[in-house]
Amino acid sequence: GDLREKLKDPKRVYFGVPMIQQFPRLQYMYVELKSAQENSITLAIRMSDLYVEGYSYKYRGQQLRARFLKLESTTVQQQVEKNLFTDAVNTDDKNIGYEGSYDKLEAKAELNIMNLKLGSERLETYINEITYKDYNKRPEFIRTEARLLLIVIQMVSEAIRFKYIEGKIKDNFYQGFAPDYTTIDLEKNWEKLSKAIAKANPTTGAIPQNELNNLKIRDAQGKLRTIRNVYDIIGDMGLLKYLAPSSPKWLMMQQVDNVAVWEE
Repeated sequence: GDLREKLKDPKRVYFGVPMIQQFPRLQYMYVELKSAQENSITLAIRMSDLYVEGYSYKYRGQQLRARFLKLESTTVQQQVEKNLFTDAVNTDDKNIGYEGSYDKLEAKAELNIMNLKLGSERLETYINEITYKDYNKRPEFIRTEARLLLIVIQMVSEAIRFKYIEGKIKDNFYQGFAPDYTTIDLEKNWEKLSKAIAKANPTTGAIPQNELNNLKIRDAQGKLRTIRNVYDIIGDMGLLKYLAPSSPKWLMMQQVDNVAVWEE
């Protein structure tokens, strides 16, 4: 809730749900997560869209190590690795080597996302494991790292994006829960849902037909929900993805022949 307050654009609120404000591509926030054993990891979260792009931890409580997911270009990758977690001692193995999509993470974690429980117990287990895991033991380290990332992305980023997921985590924090169909579908449709809500009729909440195509959200049991109106989904939303404002039409005078032309 607090992070949502810091990230929202107070001027852009749709049906009571704020949109994330426009942040520069390379602006990050750090979020530290600590286990009862005093081990911790710090996430580097891109503020413009809440993607977790890296994390750091103290190996055996001593050396600070940083790891970064594969980003969209070598230039961005180099800037991020250079400017985040500057105290990290590792140099040659900062790049995790794959991007942070759920498909890639599931493959490296060697399990389906619905089989990985979210909650304090699993979170702490994987924080403690990564702290003591030697990353020269590649397969084992990569599997642990991917599972940790799947957990933290959902428990931090997705909980900010969606009140539904935030509620599930709060209600099941100690006993843990496996993500249900609604959780999975919300996670995979944040951009589509944000667009649909931003473009809905401001009076009736009706969503334009072209925004409904390919928008499939199931209920917790896996039955397809009918979403035609903002009010069918708005209660699940916490923060909308930043979308550039649709340019207002403006009058441009073409000096040559003095014709007024409407431009998008």
